[in-house]
Amino acid sequence: MGEAEKLRMADLLRKNRRKKLVPGIVQKWAARGVSASPLSDERQQELLTDLRAWGHSEYRPINDLQGVILEFLDDLTLVVVIDFDVNEEPALLIPAHSLPVAEKDLRTVYPDGFALIRDEAALIIDFEEDLGRANVSYAAPH
Repeated sequence: MGEAEKLRMADLLRKNRRKKLVPGIVQKWAARGVSASPLSDERQQELLTDLRAWGHSEYRPINDLQGVILEFLDDLTLVVVIDFDVNEEPALLIPAHSLPVAEKDLRTVYPDGFALIRDEAALIIDFEEDLGRANVSYAAPH
């Protein structure tokens, strides 16, 4: 098997793993009263390509997770949310107004952290369990 075939096979396996995870993550949101729709794999790949190309701020600890999220969401109608492991987990589109901003809920759905992605910007939250805190980083085009 050539290198191109190996890459294609790895990509297909990743897509299949993501597809299998969709019902579980959608159910976690539904249990919190939030209607979530999975992004197509193609759209998720486009977002990840953008995210990798954007500049990122250094992570810094935050005390007010709810405030940081509300400021980022601003006047959005919909927002993309994805687990901290952006390569392996499915991305979802959710109504911004129904995003549960209680840290407990977010830690339950995304124990390691998550990213919120909007046009030309991303908010990345990393939960540090051993320190009991959340860290934030912002990403945007250069």
